[in-house]
Amino acid sequence: MVDLQAQQQELLEKINRTSKNSSSPPSSDLPSTEKRPEKKKTGKKRGGQPGHNSYLAPGNLNVNSLTRYSPPTNY
Repeated sequence: MVDLQAQQQELLEKINRTSKNSSSPPSSDLPSTEKRPEKKKTGKKRGGQPGHNSYLAPGNLNVNSLTRYSPPTNY
């Protein structure tokens, strides 16, 4: 009877062992051991909100010349 209780206790400890309370790596944890908290809805849409300052990369629209480069035909 004592052996069964000791074995049961050992199995319970194995079940409750995670990477946070042992020296095992996080990849050995079961996938569903931790539940992520759900995000609260803010009511905003994704992306830039109305009234925000937009920052665009400066483009060079005044092109004076075009130079074409091609690799040499003989290596």
